[in-house]
Amino acid sequence: MGGGKLTASGKWDLTGFAISNFGLNIELTTARITNVQGVSGSIDTSFFFHGNGNSKSLQGEVTIRRASYDRRLDWQDWVVDFLKRQRQAPQAIPVIGDMNLNIQVRGKENIMINNNLAKLPLEIDLLIKGSLNHPVLLGRIEAKGGVIFFRRNDFKVISGTVDFIDPDRIRPVFDVKATTRVRTYQINLSLVGPLDHFDLSLSSDPPLRDQTEILALLTFGKTPEEVAQASKEIGAAEAYELLTGEIQEVVEEKVEAITGIDRIQVDPYYSSTKSAGTPRVTVSKRLWEDRLYVTYATTIDPSGEEVIQVEYILSNNISLVGGRDELGRVGGDLKFRFEFR
Repeated sequence: MGGGKLTASGKWDLTGFAISNFGLNIELTTARITNVQGVSGSIDTSFFFHGNGNSKSLQGEVTIRRASYDRRLDWQDWVVDFLKRQRQAPQAIPVIGDMNLNIQVRGKENIMINNNLAKLPLEIDLLIKGSLNHPVLLGRIEAKGGVIFFRRNDFKVISGTVDFIDPDRIRPVFDVKATTRVRTYQINLSLVGPLDHFDLSLSSDPPLRDQTEILALLTFGKTPEEVAQASKEIGAAEAYELLTGEIQEVVEEKVEAITGIDRIQVDPYYSSTKSAGTPRVTVSKRLWEDRLYVTYATTIDPSGEEVIQVEYILSNNISLVGGRDELGRVGGDLKFRFEFR
C-alpha cells in the first residue's frame, strides 16, 4: 500500500450475528504520502484496533521517516480559517465516530516546511487523544534552525516551538525567536502565544523608537526619516507593491522552482546615492549542505548598486560573514550566538 508493506492480523468473536469482541493489528512500513493537503513523505505505522459492541479504541504509533509541507499559504487567511473551523460544531462520524484514540506521532529527521512562509527543519512529538468525533492534540513541534520570511526578509530562527497543551481542544501555542540584519541594524522577531491571541513583536539593535520604524526598515530598507526625504518616490513604490505584491510573490516562486535559486524577490528601493526610487532584485542560494549562504542584490538601473553577502556557518553558534555594501565598502564579521534558557 502506497509503495510500502501492509500486514494485518486479528480476530472477531461473534455472538449470533453480532460482534461481541474484536481485535486487529495493522502494520504499514515505508508507505508513501503523495501531496495530501500539501504534505508529501514516507511513514511507518503500527495500530491496534480493538473493542466490543459498546466501545472501540485505536492505539498505536506513527513514525515519520520523511515529510515535506510545500503548500503556499496566506498567513492571515490561514489563521482566520483555522479559528472559523474551531468554532464550528464538529460533524459526527457514523459507526466509528466515538472510537477512543491514543496515537503517538514522532519524527526527528527529514521533516520540512518549505513554502512561501518558511523553510524549517522540524522535530515532531505529538499524542492524538480524544475520539474521531472530537480529537485532541498534545505534545510539541520544534524547529531546528531554518528561516522564516517576514516582510520579504529572511529571519534566521534562533528557537521555535509549537506546543499543544489544551486537553479539551486543538490550540497551538507559539514561541518563536528569529533574527535578521538590515544594513547596520539587527532586527529581532518574537512570536509568542496561542494562535487565537498571539503577540508579534519586533526590536532592533541599535534601538529604533518604535515598531513602526522597524517595519519601515524591513519594508524599504530605510528608516522613516530616510523615507520622508523621498516620499514621492517611495509613495509610488509602495503603491506599486500593494497593487502587485500577491502576483509578484507567485511569479517569484515560479522562478525559484525553475532556476533552483532558494529565494528571489523584487522590492521597491530608495537609492541614497541617486536620491531616487528604483526596483531592486535580490537572489540567494544555500550551498554545501546549507553551510554556505550567498545573497546578491542589485538595482535595476544603469548604475546597478550591488550588495553581496556571504555567510559560512562553522557551527550552530559560530559563523563567518563577509560582504560588500551598495557604496562598495567591503567588510567582515565573526558572529557568535549564545542561548540562555
